[in-house]
Amino acid sequence: MTNRPFEASVADWLQEGPDTGPRHGLDRALAAMHRVEQRPAWVFPRRYLPRPLAGVDLRIPASVPAVVVLVLTLLLLVALAIALVGTPARIRLPFMPAADRPIAFQDGPAIFTARLDGSERHKISGDVPYAISPMFSPDGRHVAFLAPSIAGATGGRLLVAAYDGSAPLVDAGHGWLVVPGQVPSVTWSPDGTRLAFAASDGSVSRIFVTAGIGKDVVPITDDTANADLPTWSPNGTEIAFRVTDLDGVHRHIMTVQPDGSGLQAINDMVTADASFSKPRFSQNNQLAYAVNYGFGTQTRAIIDARFTHTAEMWTSGIGGFPDAGVPFSPDGKHLAFITAADGLIVGDDDNNIPAAGLPGAGEYDGQLRRLGNVIDCWVEWVPDGKALYGGSPDGCAGVVVVPLDDPTAARTLPTATSGFASWQLLLP
Repeated sequence: MTNRPFEASVADWLQEGPDTGPRHGLDRALAAMHRVEQRPAWVFPRRYLPRPLAGVDLRIPASVPAVVVLVLTLLLLVALAIALVGTPARIRLPFMPAADRPIAFQDGPAIFTARLDGSERHKISGDVPYAISPMFSPDGRHVAFLAPSIAGATGGRLLVAAYDGSAPLVDAGHGWLVVPGQVPSVTWSPDGTRLAFAASDGSVSRIFVTAGIGKDVVPITDDTANADLPTWSPNGTEIAFRVTDLDGVHRHIMTVQPDGSGLQAINDMVTADASFSKPRFSQNNQLAYAVNYGFGTQTRAIIDARFTHTAEMWTSGIGGFPDAGVPFSPDGKHLAFITAADGLIVGDDDNNIPAAGLPGAGEYDGQLRRLGNVIDCWVEWVPDGKALYGGSPDGCAGVVVVPLDDPTAARTLPTATSGFASWQLLLP
C-alpha cells in the first residue's frame, strides 16, 4: 500500500464515488486515517496556540476540498463523543462564591436551607415532628439530619433530604438510632454517596456504614467497646472515631477502613475522668482533636501526625462543646477551636512534629491568632476558608460568620438556629 497523504486518499475516493469507485480507495483512506497520531494543527483556534505559533499561517490550503474538512470534523466529533461516554462522572467543582451557597439550619422543630440573606428558603425535613443537626454532603446534593422521637433529644433516626427539599426523605439508617450527644455521631463519605454513624446495638454503641443513601447498613466495629463520633478521611480510605472500653477507663482514638478492616489505635488513655473529642482529618490525613488527660487537668487541643508524632496547640482549656473537636481549614493549613477563656483561636498546622523521645516532641511552634469572643458552642470553616462560622455568643441562638481578615466584621445570619448548621461545600 502506498503511503499517500490522508487528504489525497479521501479526495480520490470521493471523486470516484462510493458506488462506482474501487474499494481500495476507501481502504487507503481509512488506513491513512489510522496513521494520524494526533489532531491536525488546523483544528486549533489561533487564540489557544502558544505564542511562538500564533504568527504561523494555519490556513487550510485551497487544494483541499471543503468536503474533506467536513469529513474530518465529523470524525473528530465521533471520537469526542466516544471519549465522553466512557468518562466516569466527576463531582463538579465549586463555581460560585461561598457567600452564594445555601446553609442548612434548624428553625424550631424543622430543618431549612436558605441563602445567607434568608432568601430561597426551603423546608427540607418534611413532616418529621422534630429535626436537628443538619449536615450537607460534600457534593452539595443532600442534607443528612437527625429525627429524635421527642423534643430536646439529641439522637434519633438518620434521614437524608435533597438540598432543596425536592425529593422524598430517605431513611439512611434503616431504623438504627444514632446515639445522643452534644455533637452528631454522623459523617459523610468524601464523594457524598455513603454515611458512617454511631448507633446503639443493645447496650453498646457501634459504627455503621451505609452502602449508599438508603441502601444496606453494616456494622464495622464490634460490640466489645463503645464507639462514636466518626469522621471520614478526605481520601475515603479511613474512618476515625472515639472508643470507650466497657470498663469506662480505657479510651482511644482509632481508625478503621470503611469495610471494617485495618483497625488501628492512634492514641490511648487509661483514666476514668479522661476524654477525647471527635477526631478531625486534614487534607494530608493528619488528625486533630481535643483531649483531657483527667486528674483535674485542662482540656487541650492536639495535632496528631501519628506514629507518636503529636503537638499540643493549646493547654489552657477548650470551650464550647469540647466533643466538637478541632476542625482543619479546607486547605489543611489552619485549625480553629474555641477556648475556655480566650475566645476563638486560629492556629497554623505544624507539619514538622517531632516524634516522642526527640527534642521538641509535644511542642507546638505554629502561630496562634486570637479572634475574640465572637463564636460559642461550635465552630466550622466557611467552604472557601476565608471565614469561620458557628454558634452566636448570645447562647448559640443564631449563626455568626467571622471573616479572618476582619473579625470585628462578624455578623449574625438572618436565619434561626438552635443547634448546628451546615454550609454547602459544592453546588449540584
